[in-house]
Amino acid sequence: MTDLLTIEGTHLPVMTWQGQRVVTLDMVDRVHQRKKATARKRFNDNRHRLLENEDYFEIDQASEIRTLGVVRPQGGTPEKLILLTESGRRRGDVIVADPDLLSWPEDRVIDTVESERTRVNRVITQLPPRSTRRIELEAHMRSLTRRALELEIERARHGEPS
Repeated sequence: MTDLLTIEGTHLPVMTWQGQRVVTLDMVDRVHQRKKATARKRFNDNRHRLLENEDYFEIDQASEIRTLGVVRPQGGTPEKLILLTESGRRRGDVIVADPDLLSWPEDRVIDTVESERTRVNRVITQLPPRSTRRIELEAHMRSLTRRALELEIERARHGEPS
């Protein structure tokens, strides 16, 4: 049985590619209840703002596409498939709203810090309360939190939205 994820009342299969959760452009349209191919149009308009293999993956091997369980409504396998990662999906949401809202390099630093905080927190919660490793990771988490705050303060000084 396929694992399902429910986002805004829309049931979607859980998809992973190279260890990351991903969504297709069609899934984005379904969740946002947009006309088919709207996400593809926005993606194509703003592809230059995204990094391949970080914000998205482009899959063009039929066997790999079939492995993901993606088929055309009329049958057969699509020629290629765009998979958005979490960072790609977040950037895509902002691009649709206003492409000039983000300062892309700084956002990548913030995303990296936030991803590391999430990863460290996941590890911390699995360790005994007074273990040496947990204490070290908690200190690392404090430094990551400090770095995230510094980045937000710097962003605010330059008048950018957070």
